[in-house]
Amino acid sequence: MPVSLERLIAEVEPNVITEALTRDCIQIAGGDPDTLDEKRRNMHFKDIECLAFSFRGLARIDNLKGLHNQPDLARPVVQQDHQDSRPGPPDQAGGSVVVQQPDHRAGKPGQAGQFECAVPRSYVLSHVKDLTYLDYRRVAGADVQAAMEQHQDEMNELQEREEQAALEAKAAQEKLAHNALMKEANLDGVESLVEDMIKEDPEWPRFITVPGLTDAWNDVRDKFNVATEDFKAIILEQHSRKKNEYAEWKSVVTTFLAEKDTAAKVHLTEYEKMKKKAVRAIQASPGDADTQVLGPKVRLMALKDELLDLEQEAVEVLGELLQEFDRSYSEIAESNKTHFNTYFTQIRDLQNNFFAAMTQAAMGMYEKYNQENSDLESLPEDARILLSDKDALINSLQASHDAHTSRIDMLEDRLVSTELRSANDLNNQNALWSAKRNRDRISEIINYIERNMLELDELAGEEDNGEG
Repeated sequence: MPVSLERLIAEVEPNVITEALTRDCIQIAGGDPDTLDEKRRNMHFKDIECLAFSFRGLARIDNLKGLHNQPDLARPVVQQDHQDSRPGPPDQAGGSVVVQQPDHRAGKPGQAGQFECAVPRSYVLSHVKDLTYLDYRRVAGADVQAAMEQHQDEMNELQEREEQAALEAKAAQEKLAHNALMKEANLDGVESLVEDMIKEDPEWPRFITVPGLTDAWNDVRDKFNVATEDFKAIILEQHSRKKNEYAEWKSVVTTFLAEKDTAAKVHLTEYEKMKKKAVRAIQASPGDADTQVLGPKVRLMALKDELLDLEQEAVEVLGELLQEFDRSYSEIAESNKTHFNTYFTQIRDLQNNFFAAMTQAAMGMYEKYNQENSDLESLPEDARILLSDKDALINSLQASHDAHTSRIDMLEDRLVSTELRSANDLNNQNALWSAKRNRDRISEIINYIERNMLELDELAGEEDNGEG
């Protein structure tokens, strides 16, 4: 039985700090390992930078002769000793005590880097969960509670940060899952279409400088969102239909092939039993080997025909199942094509209505700002330029409209092409799988028959080999 850490600690006889122990615990960074012991023996205590009393069986740190002139020397530092090479924070095992003094050669005491790992005990108790031992002492619940109260503000802030991080991580995971579903269902780019149209519109930055010119876009965005949500619901339902259709087809195919494999196994078992019986008979009477293998040979040739017949039946039925699946799955894809066309027709109508509304608003603004005593000069420079030339304004409106419709057309073409191509690719993959399965099974049958025929011939030839 393993001994508990508490028992091990209880059985350790406490040590007392002596000069020899102090020198043995001196920590020296770098240098030649062969000369470290000599440096420890000859070093003046005032030059000591760090002492590590890890697992020395010390009940307390005192009797530091020659070191009491350093007021910060006895400051305890919690250091985790990982006896099993597992990295991580000191959350369970007992910490050891390291005593470190300032490096006067590097600068003033308290300078950054002077006191490495200097952590108050109360901070450790409040921030490290499930801490059992610290500085060779069992952690008391009262001490933990007091530390928690002392650092309550810090703990509350830490908890808030952790909760916020957890929420952000959850949101990121949900977004990744959602995006993956959109891509899998062939809806990639639909949700961002409105924003993408604006991003790719070279005229939009100038339009928004004209007060009220793009107000109609808010109405377009709202109607677009409604149409998009309805469209997504339809395509996601179709996506579920496709998955169910494939799963059902695969289940039928798997069950059917299992039945054929069971029938083939019956024939193979019958032959194997006959062969084993012939082998035992030949072993008992080697002189009758030629006669004993005749039956298995005849059965082997019949087995070949039986296995090939079963495979031919499998090929025919699989062909029918493939055709049925091809028809059903392609019907869903064609139906989706219609849904895509309907949706994008709605989007084009919304864009056309927006273009008409914005053109009307732009012409009205052109007339308004090109009258005498208009406040055209109060507008931003881009707006003044845009409203100063009617032809240029019309060209900008048309360029914006063309950019929007082009983005709509491109997305529709991509999604429709992907929908039909995916269905065609899946059906081709199924056909290739079926053809490969048939080739592999025929090859297995032929190899099995040939291998067993050779074995039977070898059995029949044992008598001649023995007499020779």
